[in-house]
Amino acid sequence: MQDIIIKKPITGGKIGKPLKYPDPLEFQRKVNQYFDWCDNQSKKVVTSVKDGKLVPKPYTVSGLCVYLQIDSETLSEYGKRPAYSDSVKNAKKRIENWLEEAALTGAVNPIFSIFSFKNNFGWSDKQEVKFNGNLALSTVLKEVQGDEY
Repeated sequence: MQDIIIKKPITGGKIGKPLKYPDPLEFQRKVNQYFDWCDNQSKKVVTSVKDGKLVPKPYTVSGLCVYLQIDSETLSEYGKRPAYSDSVKNAKKRIENWLEEAALTGAVNPIFSIFSFKNNFGWSDKQEVKFNGNLALSTVLKEVQGDEY
């Protein structure tokens, strides 16, 4: 007869992979290194030229993730942790600022800029309609049915 081994379930612990950067300061150092790396690459390599002007190596969310060797979901998860949230917010704001300035100077494609702002930084196209609360039913009916009302 074969012995049956029953493993006791692990309880009370956190589920999931351990953090790639368990130290928030090390995480911040790596984020800073990414921006320094981009800046240094711009000095060494012409990434592109538009209208005779050098376009520096861009800061991107995906580039930051590649540099950190994590995916964008993991970056978002770091951003939810109090010890890391400022680092993630500041890095994304720095990337957003770079993209905004590049878009305003014509260094990047405007369509791409709009796409990136909406998908990475929460920008949106919306129309605001202000209502003061004093709308009479007869006014609405006249607009819908015309003067026949």
